[in-house]
Amino acid sequence: MRKLLSWGLGLALAAAGCTASRTVIVHEQTTPPPPAVQTPALEHASRVHTRNGIRFYERRHYRKAIRQFELAVAQDPSNWEAHFYLGECYRELRDWDRCLVHYRKVRGLHPGERVWVAKVEFSIGLVHERRGHFSKAHEHYELALVAVPNYEPAVKGKSRVASKKYRNYDENRGRGKRYNYNDKND
Repeated sequence: MRKLLSWGLGLALAAAGCTASRTVIVHEQTTPPPPAVQTPALEHASRVHTRNGIRFYERRHYRKAIRQFELAVAQDPSNWEAHFYLGECYRELRDWDRCLVHYRKVRGLHPGERVWVAKVEFSIGLVHERRGHFSKAHEHYELALVAVPNYEPAVKGKSRVASKKYRNYDENRGRGKRYNYNDKND
């Protein structure tokens, strides 16, 4: 009997509500939601996607690798290794802006193991070199050499951007005179 009475009362209120005007109150959330809790399952899934992405990267399947690394980062945004390889994939695809975004994230996330600092700084320098920003490239090659003295890729990169071929090229924003091998006056 109690259920029937409550059901009837609810039906009567609903019918009365259909004919009357309604006021809708929207509740705004004033505090931000708590950060997502990283569970061991998500970290494991992130590591699995990272390993799969590295396999694709080594086979030069960069688009497939990017998908795996993005899944890894979605599972664990602090996965610095996935960010590094995302930067590497975008560098190979010549998407310089996305590449630099991920390299900078690695610099912020990774605690500072010297070998990785050198790799990241060298990679950033390489991107700047490919974009034609040779003075910035030189700075990052120097940072790589500070982290690991005599880091061979950084030594070669630094000597490359300091060579006569690129002199005054950076200051003119790519419009400077490149070294002409047939010109005897240089």
